[in-house]
Amino acid sequence: MTVQTSAGIAYDRAGPASDRPVVLVHAGVADRRMWDPIWPALTAERDALRLDLRGFGESTGRPAVLNPVGDLLSTLSELGIASCDLVGASYGAAVAVETTLTRPGLARSLLLCAPGGSLIAEATADLQAFFDAERAALAGDDLAAAVEANLRWWLDGPHRPAGSVPAPIRELVARMQ
Repeated sequence: MTVQTSAGIAYDRAGPASDRPVVLVHAGVADRRMWDPIWPALTAERDALRLDLRGFGESTGRPAVLNPVGDLLSTLSELGIASCDLVGASYGAAVAVETTLTRPGLARSLLLCAPGGSLIAEATADLQAFFDAERAALAGDDLAAAVEANLRWWLDGPHRPAGSVPAPIRELVARMQ
């Protein structure tokens, strides 16, 4: 059963209760399930929260304007979290940085894994090629091609052969897409 905030943000919180949980913000190519491999060990020792940003995973409601920082802040507020250790991967790292800048003092520590999202100053030719491929696939209602474009760019990497990442990981990320 999915637990959601009043705004419809899906989340999991587990571990021994504390006044400073670890908050995990997923990559743009994933959802909160990306943290599954570390979740049991982390929550055995720490109070932890992982959420699906709006438009990802089970947080499917889309407002007129996406505001991931606002969604993260409202989730933390609703759950009574005034201070946390904030972990973000890729797009989630950008959300973590922007959240920290918006609410100084909220994050006692930041762990940024391969920062991306709004932290990317400009699109390289390779990144623009990915954007074009994804847009073309979506414009043609070819979801499989859009998913493959994401897997090739964000998972395999633009200069490595397709399938460089183990099949179970590719399959999980494809499902999250």
